[in-house]
Amino acid sequence: MRIDPHRSFYAPAARALEKLGTLFSRSGFGSAVSLFARLLRLFAESVRRGHQATNQLLVSQIYFTSVEAVPLIALVAALLGTVVVMQALTVMPKVGFGGFFGNIMVIVIIRELGPLFTAFLVTGRSGAALATLIGNMKVDSEVDALESLGIDSVRYLAMPAVIGMMVGMFCLNTVFWSVAVFAGFLFAKASIVLLQIQVNMDLRVFMGEIVGAMGLPDIVMSVVKPVVFGAIISTLACWNGLRIPRDARKVPVATGRTVVVSYVMVILADLLLGAFYLGQYYRQLKGVI
Repeated sequence: MRIDPHRSFYAPAARALEKLGTLFSRSGFGSAVSLFARLLRLFAESVRRGHQATNQLLVSQIYFTSVEAVPLIALVAALLGTVVVMQALTVMPKVGFGGFFGNIMVIVIIRELGPLFTAFLVTGRSGAALATLIGNMKVDSEVDALESLGIDSVRYLAMPAVIGMMVGMFCLNTVFWSVAVFAGFLFAKASIVLLQIQVNMDLRVFMGEIVGAMGLPDIVMSVVKPVVFGAIISTLACWNGLRIPRDARKVPVATGRTVVVSYVMVILADLLLGAFYLGQYYRQLKGVI
């Protein structure tokens, strides 16, 4: 007996899944995810074939995202590290957590605020610039000119930008927490000298507390978080730039949308990645209780 699949028990579920997949692919989020998957495939092909032009654009994007942004990142990191150490020195002894200074530095700077502040700065600088660049090229028909020459605009424009920003975010995040920790140490040392506090504070002891407080999850997340944030920011910038119609008034709109949506998506991704620590927190809480 032949069973008609449209009349079977699973037909409604199959049709629902089909409609859901169509809706996902047509939605903004789905198309952005599809664009990122396509970019990864193009990058793998470029690595295998060794495209010289792609490599030059990739290096250029890494230089723009990371090297040129180092002064801004270092300034913000130094200010943040100083503020965190200031609050730690004044608040922690009052609540009886003077021995957890290294844990506070790891949790606040290396684990949370470092990747977030770096992502926010890169979004306002590189993400907005990337969306504006691609949007202007789309308005001026330069993207169409690339396509008419047989050049894949996504491979030529978006793929080096996304991979370069992912690499640049990792480098900038490392610079951020390194500068923040060193600036925090200088502030703590200066405070001890000026206030004449009888505390042995040298760089070896300071870094020893921080290194001792870091675990394998912190090392993994110090790599995963900036790479994920860089992928989100660059993909949204390319996606918004490529879908701009031929209207110059839409370019600033797309740039603003890129910045705002990137902020929201980065915070959401940080929330999801933060669930990685829930098991560790639960085990530590059981040990205390």
